[in-house]
Amino acid sequence: MMAKQRSLFAAAFLLGGMLFLSSSASAVWRRYTAAACHYSFYSNLRDVSANVPHANYLYDWVGTVYNFMSREQTFICSVEDSDRIWKENLNTLNVHAYDGSSASEVRATACYNRYDTRGGGCGPQASSGTSVVGDVTLTPSLTMWGSANRYHFGYVQVVLPRDVEPAGGDTSSFNGFFIAGP
Repeated sequence: MMAKQRSLFAAAFLLGGMLFLSSSASAVWRRYTAAACHYSFYSNLRDVSANVPHANYLYDWVGTVYNFMSREQTFICSVEDSDRIWKENLNTLNVHAYDGSSASEVRATACYNRYDTRGGGCGPQASSGTSVVGDVTLTPSLTMWGSANRYHFGYVQVVLPRDVEPAGGDTSSFNGFFIAGP
């Protein structure tokens, strides 16, 4: 009887271990809505000096953000490291936006803030190009999130072109972004 119980225990232990290992090896991903982002204060210094209120961008009911300003607007979006998602292991970053301007472009880049002092950096930008008007998916380089910057705080920077709706264009907007890794 004891031998049978030991065999059942060993089989259950092995099966549980196989299930645990197979689930922990699966790909990880996360989606963020633009509502999780905030506008960059430093992109609006001219507004502060002119005492203009910062109500020139708008989040709609699904979390999309629009730029109603007469100049480009920068948004900053945190990328959280966790025990399952380390930014250095990510292999996909997709930024989803609408480019309403044929004269300018939506731009996105992967960046980091240092944890131990002031400063940080951003990688190469991905852009929609000036000839594109419509929905875009940008895929910025992930080089700045490599192992050299593994302990620093990661974020995505998204720049929306100025509002061209009064001139016959459409208002540019930012929907959110997607990250994934092994």
